[in-house]
Amino acid sequence: MEKILVIFCLFWSSHSIAQTKVETQKWISETISVYAYANESYGDTMQYTIDFKGSDMIVVARFSLKGTVSINTYTIPIKELSVVKYESGVAPVMMYLSLKNNQNLIKCVWDFNNEITYRNKISIQLGSDVNKESLTKALNHLIKLNGGSVVSSSF
Repeated sequence: MEKILVIFCLFWSSHSIAQTKVETQKWISETISVYAYANESYGDTMQYTIDFKGSDMIVVARFSLKGTVSINTYTIPIKELSVVKYESGVAPVMMYLSLKNNQNLIKCVWDFNNEITYRNKISIQLGSDVNKESLTKALNHLIKLNGGSVVSSSF
């Protein structure tokens, strides 16, 4: 009986630590918003508003370059997300959100002409001080909470 109680307690404690879907969504939204890339010396900023509707993540990207503003809206089916990848480049850190099997399911609405297109990945520009490991872990957790599976990278 004692062994069963210990096993139950271990099982319960390991599942009670995980963040809820709402907590995970809030953390991802706040983290991306706070760590968005800004290069003030060039008058170049990115601002992101992340919202969630059903099983979709809505990313509103506001790019400002020397007074010119562009706003694009992306609707991402969360359970179809694949591996989150990062790359150093133009911005200190570029985060790529790609869909499984290269499906063109991310709806993109471009503000300048209201054109709607579909693609299989988007990029989000973040500052170098973003915690990539925690952000990846949270996104992977959200994928699982939405009924998806995380595709592991072999490299």
